[in-house]
Amino acid sequence: MNDRALFILLLAIALGLWANFLFPRTTPARAQESRGYTLQSVYSKLVAVQSDLTELKRRVDEVKNGITEITTGTCRNRRIC
Repeated sequence: MNDRALFILLLAIALGLWANFLFPRTTPARAQESRGYTLQSVYSKLVAVQSDLTELKRRVDEVKNGITEITTGTCRNRRIC
């Protein structure tokens, strides 16, 4: 890359950085609002996942108890035991 092309590239980068500094796309208040919304939506999704995992754990425990009953011969269904 020759000196002139390098100078033009560095000048374009410098102008772009100054433009971002002088004319930001979002105001800090709007950025803070959107960050809060994002964290709130992530939290609500995590709470939903946690309740799904709790339900799944309950079902796995039921299956485990059923298998224990079958292996020990204490289940209520005579066809299985």
